[in-house]
Amino acid sequence: MTAELLDDLHRLLSESGLLSDQAVENGIVHGRASFAAAGVEVAINVDPELDDDERDDAVLAVDELDPDDELATDDRDDDPVGDPDPAGLVASLARTLALDAPAWRALVDTIAEEIEEAVGDDDVEEQTDLRDDLTVTSIVVFADATVFAFTAPRQFPTSRLLAQFDADLDIEHLEVLPLDDDAELPEHDPGLEVHSFDTLEDLLTHISAPEEP
Repeated sequence: MTAELLDDLHRLLSESGLLSDQAVENGIVHGRASFAAAGVEVAINVDPELDDDERDDAVLAVDELDPDDELATDDRDDDPVGDPDPAGLVASLARTLALDAPAWRALVDTIAEEIEEAVGDDDVEEQTDLRDDLTVTSIVVFADATVFAFTAPRQFPTSRLLAQFDADLDIEHLEVLPLDDDAELPEHDPGLEVHSFDTLEDLLTHISAPEEP
């Protein structure tokens, strides 16, 4: 069932044409996509949130799959309640990539306003409008949330900001990662240190703290 679910997701994304350089790795389908609202190309992860055992089974099944085989459907069990919905994940990605410029600007404004309120003018590397400094680099799509990863090279040159939005595009929380050129998405680097914060004040304290020698 799990391998078929991941294969469904891979197939539906291929048919949608949303991604380039599409591949399956560690139970996640990833690739790249043009994000017109921001005027950039971004890395994409579509994550059905399989548990570790399911990921291992899916990797084995994908490795053994004959590319000439047609997808079997007759002998599938009915999906139990709570199983990831591949079509729903593809639809969520399509909606995200289809955001228009005003809607995207509203999301960026939300993030910038939250950060500016907590930081003020004293704890940034360079005084500039954060809205113009934030650059989206990657998007992770889950069943009930979407995470955008940003860099802000002038204000926060050593950090990367993650903003999680729910299905209604209301912000849920922010977290920060150390900037790592070798890992565009945290899911692709299990050893990458992730810092989670309960409040924006905690997040900004981490961002503005001097690096340890």
